[in-house]
Amino acid sequence: MPSFTVKSRWSDQTQQGGGYSSRYVPGSQIEADSYTLEGGASRPGSLSVDDLDRIVSGNVANGSGMPSAGLTDREVANVLFNETRSFSADVDPAELAEGRENVAHAIMNGDRREMASGIPRPQSAPTVANVPPQEQARYDACLDAVRQARAADMDPTNAAVHFNFRNNNSQAPFMGFPVQTSNGPVLNGYAGGGLGAHVWINTYD
Repeated sequence: MPSFTVKSRWSDQTQQGGGYSSRYVPGSQIEADSYTLEGGASRPGSLSVDDLDRIVSGNVANGSGMPSAGLTDREVANVLFNETRSFSADVDPAELAEGRENVAHAIMNGDRREMASGIPRPQSAPTVANVPPQEQARYDACLDAVRQARAADMDPTNAAVHFNFRNNNSQAPFMGFPVQTSNGPVLNGYAGGGLGAHVWINTYD
């Protein structure tokens, strides 16, 4: 992967081979003034925060200096928030945290598969989200789950790309795909959609 430098009003960091300076925090509110691909001319600032997230994820189009297709941490978090915004912790808060992280793995696995093979990522909630102020903490928890999943050395879902929510801890396959992880129960505050007050968060092949 080519190295490049992103210069902004608050950051001056160089990436080499997928690493990035701790002075730049992925997802921080930063606007790039310019960026330079190694051996190339400096280019005027046209990088959004999502572009920077793609860069630090090592997701850069070869030779172009611009990010390639693929979901950013924010886009994955938006899906995760939209899918789980009515959920809250029940007896064991770890079940919700682990469930969110496992769903984040499944979303990113589907995204990677789509980029590699063209097989569309399984249908999910939108990659954009409207986050009311009173739900910001819940969104932040989703974003943290995505970053934890992105940084993880192992994928507990065994590269699962499907996920769903059930009213019980059934281990039955989903559309023929075997279950890989199951977390719950978690509380569900939304009465619609066929889910009850307690749900399990599952991933499948």
